Amino acid sequence: MNRRGARSSSSSSPSSPSEPQQASPQEPLETSYRRWLRLFPRDWRRRREEEVLAVLLDAAAEGQQRATSAERADLLRAAAGARATAGARAARRAPGRTAGLVVLVVGTTLALLPATTASTVGPEALAAGLPRQLPGYSYATESVSSSPPGTALALYQQGYGVEFADFPQAVVVGAGGSVRRLDLAEGRGEGAQGDPGAMLLSPDGTRVAVGRYDAERADVAIQDLRTGEVVRSRVLGSGAVLPVAWSPDGRQLVALVLAAGFNPYGGDGGPPAGTPVVLNADGSAGPALAGAPELVEAAEWTPDGRSLLLTDEAGVVTKLGAAAPEDGSAGAPAAAPWTLPFPAGPNAWSPDGALLATSGTCPYRGSDVIPPRAPGEGITVPATGLVLVPTGGAASPAPHCLPDGRGYMAFLGWAGARTVVVAVSADTEGTETDPVPIIAVNVDTGERTRLSAIPTSGNFAVSRLQVPSAVLAGSLQRPGAAPTTAWDHGRGDLALRIAAVAALAGGVALAVAAAAAAGRSAAARLRASSSRASNGSSTGRDPGTT
Repeated sequence: MNRRGARSSSSSSPSSPSEPQQASPQEPLETSYRRWLRLFPRDWRRRREEEVLAVLLDAAAEGQQRATSAERADLLRAAAGARATAGARAARRAPGRTAGLVVLVVGTTLALLPATTASTVGPEALAAGLPRQLPGYSYATESVSSSPPGTALALYQQGYGVEFADFPQAVVVGAGGSVRRLDLAEGRGEGAQGDPGAMLLSPDGTRVAVGRYDAERADVAIQDLRTGEVVRSRVLGSGAVLPVAWSPDGRQLVALVLAAGFNPYGGDGGPPAGTPVVLNADGSAGPALAGAPELVEAAEWTPDGRSLLLTDEAGVVTKLGAAAPEDGSAGAPAAAPWTLPFPAGPNAWSPDGALLATSGTCPYRGSDVIPPRAPGEGITVPATGLVLVPTGGAASPAPHCLPDGRGYMAFLGWAGARTVVVAVSADTEGTETDPVPIIAVNVDTGERTRLSAIPTSGNFAVSRLQVPSAVLAGSLQRPGAAPTTAWDHGRGDLALRIAAVAALAGGVALAVAAAAAAGRSAAARLRASSSRASNGSSTGRDPGTT
C-alpha cells in the first residue's frame, strides 16, 4: 500500500467504542503543501487543490516532513502561471476594472516619485543659487514642525487673505526641493489679520526667528529648519516683539520690544520703534547694549559682524562696537552719531561695507501715476525706490538711486559688492508680471540679470521675501542654471496627487467598461443579423420579408 493509502487507512480506522471520534490532525507534509497551494487563485484551488495535493503526497519520499526546494519552485512557477491566466480571463470579462487598476498602480507610483527626490542638505548647497522658478501657492503643503525641509533657499509670505480662498502662508523652500509652511510663524500672527508673525531667516538658511504681534507674551521663538526643534527666549516685555537683524555668523539676533501690540497694516505706515535686545541663537539672553538709543526703528550689522548700527526715530544712527567691555555690554557708541535713511531690509550693507541700501523715493520711469482728473492732467510722482548711500564719510559721493529701478518692489540683498538683488512687480516696459521676477541690478550700470521668479497665479501676492546672501551670490554666478525641481510639498500634497490618480483611474475604468459594453452590444447585434440572414437563406426567403 502506498504512503497516501496508509495515511488514509490509518485515519479511517474505526475508533474504540469507549472513545469519542476525533478528526486526526493534518500531518506536517500535508500542511506544508497546502501552504504553498494557497498561492494559486481561489477558483483554481476550489477545483483542483485536492487532486494536486493527492499527487504531491503520493510522490513524496518516505519520512518527508515538508515540501522540497524543487517542489516549492515548481509550485511557485505554476501559481504564477495560474494567476496570469486568471488575470487575463478577468481582464477579458471586466476590461474597465483592469484598465482602472493599471492606471491606479502606475499613477500612484509616479505620484510617489517627487516626494522621494527631495532631501535635507547642508549650507553648502546654497551656492547652487535659486532655481529658475520658486514654488507657487498650494493648499496641501506640510508644516516645518512635522517635516523639516532642511537648509532654506528662501522664505516668503504668499497671500494676503483678501481674495476668496486666499489664506496667507509662510513658505520655506528647502535647498533639497522640500516646500513647507512655517507653522510657527502662522501660529504667531495674532495681530496681523491672518498674516504670519514677524519672521526672519538666518544668514545661513538654517534657522528662522519668529516674534509676536500681540501684547500677551513678548518672546522670540527660533526654529531649526533641519530638525524642526524650537527654542524660545524669556519673556522680553508686555508688547509686540520683532526680530530685525541676525549677525552675519548667525550666532546672535537683535529684536525690538515694543510697548504695545503691533498691527503691520495699522498706524501711519511708518516703522515701529522698540527697545533693542540681543538674543543668542539658542534663545538665551545676549550681551546688553550699553549706549544704545532708548527706542530704535532699525538695526543692521556691518558685514564683518564687528559693529551694530541702530537707527532711532529721528533717523540718527548709533554705531556700537563689537569689542565687548568687561561688563559684558556690546560696546560704546561711536564718537559722533550720524544720520542715514532707513535701511531697505536685512543685509542692507554691501559685502565690502562701501554702500548701504536704504528706502527712499526715486523718479523712475514707470513710477506711480495719479489718475487724471481731466484729460491731460495726469501727474507722475516719484515711487518708493532703493537709495544707495556711501558710508565712507564726508568725502564719499552723494547717495544715488538704483539705476533702472523700474517696478521696484522689495530689496533682497547683495549678490556682490556692486550688485543688488530686488523683486520687481513690472517688466522693463512697466507692465505687471506674473510670476514675480527676482532681478540682479548692477549699481553702476543698471544692467539687469533675471535670477528667478515666484508665481502668484494672479491671486496670491508675494511679500516678505528673504533669501540668504550665499544663494544670491550663487544665482548671479550661474543665473538660471539651477533647474526648477519637482517640489515636494509633503504628505498633504501627496494625498491630493493620489486622490487625483484615483479619480483618473475611476474615469478610465468607466470609459473602458462603457466601450467594452458597446463593443459587446455591437457584436451581439451583428451576430443576430447574421443569424437572421442565415435563417432566411436556408428557408429560401428574403430575410427582410415576413
